[in-house]
Amino acid sequence: MRNAFRIAGFVAAALLIAFVTVARGEQNTPKQVVLDDLQKALDNEFNARMRYRAFAEKAIEEGYQEIASLFHAAARAEEVHAGLFMSLSLARGGSGQAVTESVDVKTTRENLARLVAAEKLERDQVYPLFAEHATAAGDKRAADVFEMVRSAEVEHFNLCSEAAADLEKHKGPARTWYVCRGCGYTTPLLPAGKCPICRGSHDDFREVE
Repeated sequence: MRNAFRIAGFVAAALLIAFVTVARGEQNTPKQVVLDDLQKALDNEFNARMRYRAFAEKAIEEGYQEIASLFHAAARAEEVHAGLFMSLSLARGGSGQAVTESVDVKTTRENLARLVAAEKLERDQVYPLFAEHATAAGDKRAADVFEMVRSAEVEHFNLCSEAAADLEKHKGPARTWYVCRGCGYTTPLLPAGKCPICRGSHDDFREVE
């Protein structure tokens, strides 16, 4: 467990350095900073989708079917986020192309620790900073999307943290998750009304196992 969290700390530090490097933009205009942030967010969400999918395969291999289904749902949510950032980037003159990275798969316990660290970084530092940049640039739409995605990542952090806290408790069969196609909100219980994050319709949720 100690090694898993040490690795998670290294991952969080590396991610923070990468995000801050892009986010600074001292030589750029406010609009260019937002475009750079959107590119980094697109890269991050696209690669997060790949990580969750690869980690799901490892979870299945280790007998954690329930965890695998959570990873599949999170991967679908990250796909929604990547699509949002791609659209915003294209509308502002960006390439809309994600820069992909290789996926380093470890044990499910280690993978969960790394995911918790990454989601916490997005929740507490990355997306709040990006939203601040967008607000300063007068780009309300980008600011709103950064805040919306952050809210969805809060739930990913909560779900992964719960699983990491008692991994064996979740060594059961796959379960059904529901993912909002408007914002990526992920939940084991289908909301009776609108999405609590984007206020999308009940019909906007898709089942994932």
